[in-house]
Amino acid sequence: MEVVETLLGELKIVQDTALYRFTSDSVLLSRFARAKYRDNVADFCAGSGVVGLHFYALNPMIAHLTLVELQSELAALAKKSVGLNSLEEKCTVLNVAVQSLGREYDDAFSLILCNPPYERAGFENKDDKKAICRKELTLTFAELVEAAYRKLKYGGRFAFVHRADRTAELLFALKSRGLEPKRVQYVSGREGDSPYLVMIEAVKGGKEGTAVLPLLVNAEERMERTFRQGEIVQHFKRELIEGEKGMKYLYEIVGVAHHSETGEPLMVYRALYGERGMCVRPLSMFLSEVDREKYPRVRQKYRFEAVKEE
Repeated sequence: MEVVETLLGELKIVQDTALYRFTSDSVLLSRFARAKYRDNVADFCAGSGVVGLHFYALNPMIAHLTLVELQSELAALAKKSVGLNSLEEKCTVLNVAVQSLGREYDDAFSLILCNPPYERAGFENKDDKKAICRKELTLTFAELVEAAYRKLKYGGRFAFVHRADRTAELLFALKSRGLEPKRVQYVSGREGDSPYLVMIEAVKGGKEGTAVLPLLVNAEERMERTFRQGEIVQHFKRELIEGEKGMKYLYEIVGVAHHSETGEPLMVYRALYGERGMCVRPLSMFLSEVDREKYPRVRQKYRFEAVKEE
């Protein structure tokens, strides 16, 4: 059954409950990747288009987005999402295997995004359509790297997410084909847990030198919470005010920015009280839950939440 879900702000995405549906990995990747003005972007193994479309929502200054998907059913969903959001002039959907992408796309892209199959081929899932998205049945990582190298411009970036336990293999494959790893960030499910994902950005023809970013803790429910530009949110300390609250601890969302050196996503927001100053803090902190040990009386679950009518 087809369903329409909100991806970010006003952006919608069409999915089918019988096919592979995106997880928080896709959202993490779209936030990890860094955009440049007028980037020509491709999303390999695009599925229904979540990585590319979410990236576009965060970075509308890119020149064009090309979604490349092997499975016709998923490519059709991506086309519906493009039409639903009136992005036909900004976005192209190609129903083709990454390895078979035509020569007209050689040296074409300044940024390639990919949330590829993570698992080596083996015992297949009962549902082959979902297995193709999870296992290297139709695309190995070596084939993906070769395709990325051919389709990237010199100096272009390849950003992807993969299993953390395959890091050595991933880095070797990239360097062997002239894609220099420049940024690496591991992801764990909870503080103190071992990483289960790694996100890597490599540059075609880049110089040696890799920035290893701080560990990202991904509580899936928390990372999928998003706020629209202009939305009003409240800090949990608003609950603790006795008497007239006024506009105290109310803020207006400006948007998500990225640290220019580390690429860390940052939430930018404006106070609606006092001098109405601009504020910024790491997105992961902005979306985090209230410290129950420190603030046991607070009913609000998250540090910041959308304002409810009082």
